[in-house]
Amino acid sequence: MRLWFLQLSGWPVFLSIVGIVLVFMLALSVGMTRISNRSVVQNFVLAFFAVAVIAAIGLAVAAVMTRW
Repeated sequence: MRLWFLQLSGWPVFLSIVGIVLVFMLALSVGMTRISNRSVVQNFVLAFFAVAVIAAIGLAVAAVMTRW
């Protein structure tokens, strides 16, 4: 039995994950600036790499789930 969210694949899933990642990355960079002594650029870079790893994992999970 395939669930409806497992049948989603291709560009809609990819673009949704990319959009969520961008919003999360910007929120992290602003939030981290307020609670630390680092600059916005340093926090942006840290948030970028953290979210890039999370996005890669999310895309891998989506790819594996759509193959089942």
